Amino acid sequence: MSGLLAGNPFYSDSMTLYDQTTDLPLNGAGKDVTAGAIHTVSQVWAAEPDTVSYLFFGFAVSPKVGGTFQIDSVKMNIGGWFESNFKAAVYYSMNEDFSDATLLIGDTQLPGNALNGWSAPLDKSVYDGQTLYLRIYPHNTASAGWAKLIAVNDILIKGTTTGITADPPVITTVDLSYLSTTFVTGGGNVPSDGGSVVTERGVVWDTAADPTIEDSKTSDGSGSGSFVSQVTGLTPGTTYHLRAYATNKAGTSYGEEKIFGTLDSIVIPTVTTASVTAILVQTTESGGNVT
Repeated sequence: MSGLLAGNPFYSDSMTLYDQTTDLPLNGAGKDVTAGAIHTVSQVWAAEPDTVSYLFFGFAVSPKVGGTFQIDSVKMNIGGWFESNFKAAVYYSMNEDFSDATLLIGDTQLPGNALNGWSAPLDKSVYDGQTLYLRIYPHNTASAGWAKLIAVNDILIKGTTTGITADPPVITTVDLSYLSTTFVTGGGNVPSDGGSVVTERGVVWDTAADPTIEDSKTSDGSGSGSFVSQVTGLTPGTTYHLRAYATNKAGTSYGEEKIFGTLDSIVIPTVTTASVTAILVQTTESGGNVT
């Protein structure tokens, strides 16, 4: 794939991944090929003359926030392992339930202990908020067999992305400190910029829950990493809601909310003096307690 995309493999309830990086002797010359190995959950393949709806594995792909993914082709290497009687078909859909499934590659015989290169053109635009689902339906055309595997590698949903193609940043809010009548110290941490540089970060606060950058805020630099925010101009004896924020071209993210109350006033501290002990010729010990 080209561009910034989000993609995830998936399996039907009747299929599972045996090994993602198995070395398989698939080229007929004794040299191993790294491929994924997939089998039924029961490890028994029933004999099926045609594809069955409950046996499939696939890949879901979508553009990141604000982007469009223009697909032009689908490619993969696929074959059987310990079995020369597999067939498979490939479908795609824009719905996870495959209610509008479209055939991409018809039911085709797979080689045994070898990989065939499959490819098909696909002119499809996947817009922001959409996902394309690619499903491969394998089936065993001979008698029931145990420990037979489908081998697949280099699944490529090829195309280009346009638009923002980034996620909003990840942001956390740090614990507050140095609380007084009119100020408090806060801050945050940006462990991931979402694929686009963080242009502004800081904290936001308000007397109502879930403050945003439309409320009071600080601006404490840019980029990823930790930062400290000095919040001033608060009202004594007031409850506030505060959270960190970070902005990139995909949007603004907020950290968890911290609720605090400013002090009513600052008064002279109360101190008591401890008893004097360990009296010697030139030294003694004492202390106190600030309540």
